Amino acid sequence: KVMRIASAVRAQKDKPLLILGNVGAASLVTEMLKNVPEALICTGEGEDMLSYVVSFVLGEDILLKDIPNLAYDVGGRVGVTSLRPVEIKFTGRPSRDFIDHTRESLGMSLSEVSRGCKYNCSFCSRAGFLGRGNRARRIKDVLEEVVELSQAGIRFINFVDDDFSQIDLGKIWEFADGLI
Repeated sequence: KVMRIASAVRAQKDKPLLILGNVGAASLVTEMLKNVPEALICTGEGEDMLSYVVSFVLGEDILLKDIPNLAYDVGGRVGVTSLRPVEIKFTGRPSRDFIDHTRESLGMSLSEVSRGCKYNCSFCSRAGFLGRGNRARRIKDVLEEVVELSQAGIRFINFVDDDFSQIDLGKIWEFADGLI
């Protein structure tokens, strides 16, 4: 599906910037760039990477090689920058500009308490994508987000944490108590 989308983008006269991400694209960087050399691939978390790419596109003083969590084509070779996990404690909440559409079409929303995993299992790609270790948001912020979503009419919240059980047990109890 990604290759079909990339082909459609390449066929357009005014080529938009194509940024691919998530574990699928990040684990197939060489193959993806061989087939879609104009793409930028997010190899880790995207919050910081995307803001730097916007600065790059706007002509600000930043080079692709200095943008964290990025893979790109360098004359037929793959350039890969350093993996830098985001400190999610300070990222705040996601934009909810389309909350009315979300509520009407899905009735649910996504949230996360933490990211990452402290283990390094040989069969899992998450540690390579998110870095090793578990990073949690402030429980107070998560609970405020739950209230905000509920007030917006959201009745189901899917927590997309990689492994919620790795959070400190005290924080799990704080979260559970706050939901009651």
